[in-house]
Amino acid sequence: MRIAITTPTGNIGRELTKRLLDQKRHELILLARTPDKLKQEQARGAKVAQGDLGDAASVKKAIQGADALFFLCPPNFAVPNYRAYYVEIAKKGAAAVKANKIKHTVLLSSVGAHLSKGTGPILGLHDAEKIFSEATQGLTILRPTWFMENHLWHLDEIKNTSSIFMPLSGNLTAPMIATVDIAERAARVITGPAPSRPKILSLHGPKDYSLDECARIIGRAIGKEVRHVQVPPAKAKEAMIGMGATENVADTMLEMYAAFQAGTLKDEAKRSAETTTPTTFETFVKDVLAPALKG
Repeated sequence: MRIAITTPTGNIGRELTKRLLDQKRHELILLARTPDKLKQEQARGAKVAQGDLGDAASVKKAIQGADALFFLCPPNFAVPNYRAYYVEIAKKGAAAVKANKIKHTVLLSSVGAHLSKGTGPILGLHDAEKIFSEATQGLTILRPTWFMENHLWHLDEIKNTSSIFMPLSGNLTAPMIATVDIAERAARVITGPAPSRPKILSLHGPKDYSLDECARIIGRAIGKEVRHVQVPPAKAKEAMIGMGATENVADTMLEMYAAFQAGTLKDEAKRSAETTTPTTFETFVKDVLAPALKG
């Protein structure tokens, strides 16, 4: 099976690539702007097509002849309009899928993508789902919940202040998922049969966690108390802009946080055995976050 993968240097794309290479029965095409970051994967037999998701011609050429495509639109905090950015990337990807008659496309979307307003950057994925659904019937949409890896944005805060600052209350609970589990499910889906019409698969992680609980788990793992601290939206916006986000991106992120806080940003599918994944937050902290703090 010939499988094309976008963003193969990210958390999900790299793990998906590793899992498919481990199976030793697929030809992989990795679409990347910087092939030098994929030397290990190339040594294992993957082919790298240099290109950019913003370049329609390079995407179309890269996935030519592929049986299946994993499509992930990478976040970009420097864009002037976050929703328009997602739409632009999705249109180019969907056009390449249609032109190449890709049999099965696996699109990474998000919890809340069924909602048409009030979800910030997820509105771009709401649009992307529609764009790809119009381009192909052989579409599986993955809607994972809050990434555990989002806590990696707070490494400096944890190191320097033993705190995690967010514009969310500590008692807010939400399902959380490790990206390794998203990659595992993507590998399973993309190597399986293509659906005859667009299919949605929600991914809810092992359980719901409160943000206070996450802070306590991190603290136990690193041997010091860590607190979740709710900050005003204006402070959060200032911090995001200080990290390079445009004003539009910061505002859309705050809209998403507000939806989480209000309880309106949640999945339309209920948790089930199919949507539950194994990696706990404790395991994520031990395997990923704690080592990152030492790095």
